[in-house]
Amino acid sequence: MALTKVQAEGINLADTFAFTGTLSGTAANTPAFIASRTSSDQTITANTWTKIQFNDEILDTDNCYDPSTNYRFTPTVAGKYYIYLNVYSSTPNTHIYGSLHLNGDYYTIGVADGSQGGGVFLSNIFTLNGSGNYVEAYTYQGTGNGAIEDSAQYAVFGGYKLIGA
Repeated sequence: MALTKVQAEGINLADTFAFTGTLSGTAANTPAFIASRTSSDQTITANTWTKIQFNDEILDTDNCYDPSTNYRFTPTVAGKYYIYLNVYSSTPNTHIYGSLHLNGDYYTIGVADGSQGGGVFLSNIFTLNGSGNYVEAYTYQGTGNGAIEDSAQYAVFGGYKLIGA
């Protein structure tokens, strides 16, 4: 049996191909989401952990992020996920914390201390079962009431699947 050119030499990506039939497959890094805040800053009471209400979906490939009620990512596909959070407050003389929660419990916490306000970026890899595990973003301000800024350049919550279960 003779090999076809593709079997013998591989596919030359510079060539042009005419396909008939159906191409199928799944994107390797989905579900994926990116969320930010819109319209107004979110007020954060001093010395209180507060869930950040990321109410604007920039990306949500599989409708796994809830931007209006729970503000959480609940993927429907099991796997390992890279999840990140950037949170910024311009409130001076504050300690600002960011936290990623897994199923309602603290998982990863970061802190910034700035006399002019500050920001925190943190990330982690989560193993999510695809049938109910969820990740949420929280913040805490240690001195004085403040606010989380309302744009993707200051506050963003996102993630994507790295590999399957």
